[in-house]
Amino acid sequence: MTMWRPAKLPKAGPRYLSIVQALEDDVAEGRLRTGDRLPPQRELADEMGVTLTTVTRAYSEAARRGLVEGEVGRGTFVRAALEEETGPDAPIDLSINAVLPHAHAAELAAALTASGKLGHRVRLLDYHPPLGMAAHRAAGRRWLERRGVDLSRHEVAVTVGAQHGLLVALMALASGGEILVEDVTYSGFKDLAASLRLRLHPVAMDVDGMCPADLDAVCRRTAARVLYTMPALHNPSGISMPLVRQQEIAAIVRRYDLTVVEDDTYGFLVPDVPPLAILVPERTVTVTSLSKSVTGGLRIGYLAMPERWREAFASAIWNTVLMASPVMADIATRLIDDGTAARVVSWKREEMMARQRLARAQLAGVPERTQLASPHVWLPLERPWRAETFAASARARGVLVTPGTAFAVREGASPRAVRVALGPPRSREHLARGLVRLSELLQERPGMSAVL
Repeated sequence: MTMWRPAKLPKAGPRYLSIVQALEDDVAEGRLRTGDRLPPQRELADEMGVTLTTVTRAYSEAARRGLVEGEVGRGTFVRAALEEETGPDAPIDLSINAVLPHAHAAELAAALTASGKLGHRVRLLDYHPPLGMAAHRAAGRRWLERRGVDLSRHEVAVTVGAQHGLLVALMALASGGEILVEDVTYSGFKDLAASLRLRLHPVAMDVDGMCPADLDAVCRRTAARVLYTMPALHNPSGISMPLVRQQEIAAIVRRYDLTVVEDDTYGFLVPDVPPLAILVPERTVTVTSLSKSVTGGLRIGYLAMPERWREAFASAIWNTVLMASPVMADIATRLIDDGTAARVVSWKREEMMARQRLARAQLAGVPERTQLASPHVWLPLERPWRAETFAASARARGVLVTPGTAFAVREGASPRAVRVALGPPRSREHLARGLVRLSELLQERPGMSAVL
């Protein structure tokens, strides 16, 4: 038997939830492993000086979250995490910017089998208007309003994740064929623009994000009047625009009559960073998704646009997918309404901060501008390292990262940096192994790892 005892518990909050949190932390940090047996409930209650009911509630909550499972006559055991689809010798993937809901995986899986009234379930099988069913759009509205977005004069559409939302926004708004973007930007947006044959005009960045002076200059010399930006936890830099910088950008947006496509995909991790849409709601389309904030397989996103663009956006959705899946949208609505989505978000914030601390302890040179809740690190490289060479050498060591060239907008630009995603590994211990390998590689010169 594993003689597990939770560390000193905080006095605030229900005691049973403190026990669950201690259990969750020990699993995440590798102190408890799959198959470890927990103490009998009465024994743990006596050891901790709490009631048996408290421990019973803690074990029940831990089982609901998928942390443990009980076997009659044998006891309670740490449950296996979602199994890795690859073997133990597979690379540690730090290239996909996913924020996986490891601690809530079983809870979310159970939501797939939940059901409502028969009549409601039958309606989900029908075709519906492209913007989505009224109940699903209302849930999206509630989700967006958590970020402080004023939707009093906005319409909300249900999309197939944020990527689809961005595609729809470009189809509806970018008829001029030119888009303003940060000079390093989300690689998926670059791919969408290329598919639609849109020209990207890069705008310089500094430690606070997009530079107002350069945005003004680019607006004066080009005809581009659509701006794509990610003010909250910019991908890949990890920068969040301070309010003063957002106000400067908003002033330029009004001066040049720009339309803003705001990607708020990671905004849930930084609730203190307001969306740009708060400052220029009449000119802003806000795109978000439950795929990052809850789980990747839940391909449901929400898009808020001023009402005058309703028909253009409905047409774009119809021409791409007809409508987002009502069945999937209904699952998303239930997760929002019963509080599950909010609990997952809260866990992800804490988990990403813990993983950022781990990255900062292991990797030299993490920029100070990177926010503690960022799910990724934009890691600068010293000469003579080049991004592609470092990524190839890391792959040879069994770690996957994304070279800076994937995000560069300026023609011929090759940022001397790589993006390290912290979310994919299912444990902090697994992440730490990958970070140690990267740290060792940073201390070498190109070519030294080629023979390994």
